[in-house]
Amino acid sequence: MIYIRSCSGFCHLLVWSHNVLHLTVLVESEDGSDQRFSEGIEAVLIVPIIPTIRSQSSVLLFDSSNEELFRLLPAPGDDSYPSFYLK
Repeated sequence: MIYIRSCSGFCHLLVWSHNVLHLTVLVESEDGSDQRFSEGIEAVLIVPIIPTIRSQSSVLLFDSSNEELFRLLPAPGDDSYPSFYLK
């Protein structure tokens, strides 16, 4: 499963994941009205976050047993996009 937290880019992620790659996508919302695109277990989980000074976009990849394989985070001290590093 791929877990994505971001302040922007949801449409691109959704179109690419669901329509191009044909993956099941779940978009979580704060009010609980989650949207699932396709049937089955989600391969991509998108969590929109409200942009604030403390918000931090991230991408995590899990294997089939839900063990984290790697994570992409903004580089420390760098607020520009898309400077990510592998943790």
